[in-house]
Amino acid sequence: MPNLDQTDRRQFLQKSILGGLVITSTSEVAAETEQGVKEAEVTQDVDVLVVGGGTAGNIAAIQAGRAGAKTLIVERGAQLGGTTTTGGVAFPGLFDAWGKQVIAGIGWELVKECVELDGGKFPNFAKVPQRHWQNQVYVNQFLFAILAEEKCEQVGVAIAYHEFPQSIQKTEKGWVTLLKGYPELKAQNLSVTRDPSSAAFIICAALIVKDSSVFVPNINLNRTRNGIYEVLIEMGADIIFENQREENGEPIADIRARYSPELKGVDVPEIRAPSMIDEYPILACVA
Repeated sequence: MPNLDQTDRRQFLQKSILGGLVITSTSEVAAETEQGVKEAEVTQDVDVLVVGGGTAGNIAAIQAGRAGAKTLIVERGAQLGGTTTTGGVAFPGLFDAWGKQVIAGIGWELVKECVELDGGKFPNFAKVPQRHWQNQVYVNQFLFAILAEEKCEQVGVAIAYHEFPQSIQKTEKGWVTLLKGYPELKAQNLSVTRDPSSAAFIICAALIVKDSSVFVPNINLNRTRNGIYEVLIEMGADIIFENQREENGEPIADIRARYSPELKGVDVPEIRAPSMIDEYPILACVA
C-alpha cells in the first residue's frame, strides 16, 4: 500500500467504503483449490498468540507487536473489531469521568484516528452530561476495521482469518496450538419450493375469470402459510392438490385451479389470519 498523506488517505478510505468496493484487508491473498491435492499444513512460530480479533484482542496484539514480540491474531470471522465492527455496536465505551478524559492508550488512538478520518465529532469531555451515554464516541465501523488491520500490519502482527484453535498442548519447547479453518464448501442440489402467497394471486384470478384454468407446480403448503387455500376450498373453489409430497420437511403439492362460478361467502376464523395475512387483498377480489 503506497504512503498517503492525511488528506489522500482519508479520501482513499472513504471512497473504498462508499464507492462500491469491498475492502477487507490491506493485503490481498488469492488461492484456488486443486482437486485431489491434500491441503498443506502450515506451521508458524510466534511469541504471542491472540485468540479472537475483537477490540480487546486487537489492541493486545498491537501492543505486543510494538513491544517487539512476534504476534499472531487468530480470528474466526472476516474482520477485526468484534462487537464494534461485526457486532454493529459502533460506540466503543466511555473514555471520560468527572469532567475529564481518563482512558487513553491504543484503544483511544484507534478511535480518535477513526473519527478524525471520517470527519466525525468528539464529545466535550469537560462537560459532565446528564446521562453517561451522551459522551459515547461514535465511530465508522467499516473504517474502524480497516484501521485496526492497518495498525497490526504496521508493527508486523500477522492475522489468520477464518481460523480457530482446535487443541492446545503444552510441550517442553512451549505451547502448541492446532488451528482449524472453515471446512471446504461443496456444491449441493437444493429443492426450493415456490411461494404459496405469490401463487395465490394467479390461482384466484383463474377462479373468477370465465373458462380459466391454471396449473402451478411445486407449491409449499406449510400450515402457517396455506390459510388462503383453506378459505377458497370452503368457498367452493375448484382447486385440486396433485402430487402431494414432502421435501426437506415441508409439505409440497402441484396446484390445479379452474374457473369457479359458484363461489359462496364464508366466515374466516380469526385464528387463520396469520397464515393468510398477505392474501386478504386478493381474497377481497374473489369475494
